[in-house]
Amino acid sequence: MVRDVHGDQSEEYILHQQRVNHFGAVTPMKIMVEAYGVLCRWHPISNAVDNVKWAKFAREMKLFPAKQSSSIDLSFARRQKERKIDMKGFIACITDISLIRFPQLVETPNEALLKLLLENVVMLPQVSRLAWKEAKRMCIVGEARRKAKRDEK
Repeated sequence: MVRDVHGDQSEEYILHQQRVNHFGAVTPMKIMVEAYGVLCRWHPISNAVDNVKWAKFAREMKLFPAKQSSSIDLSFARRQKERKIDMKGFIACITDISLIRFPQLVETPNEALLKLLLENVVMLPQVSRLAWKEAKRMCIVGEARRKAKRDEK
């Protein structure tokens, strides 16, 4: 947020909202839905993610070190139906991987999931664009609310 350097640092002295301050507030579900859509659009286009797309995704996003890639395959195998995973299976796989990848956050699975999404999954260019676009939308809404509040006074 851009602040007036002559005022204190309270909320009323913020001149403009910045999307970077809202990036972390983009919901994990939005990120996962977009990532799933991106995978489905990879060649060959389909309405589900097969094991080849899942493996490519895991490898490119570096979800796991190469030595532990069996965890990626096992997660897919547990969730697959007819050698493909749907959106529900994709979310379950990502959640499994986040808990294995960050065992120190096993007590807070949502934190582990968010950490995996923000450190790895959001690196897909299409997912990154969506996240920044959503952060921008949140910024604009915040700016409009502030303006409305100022106008009421």
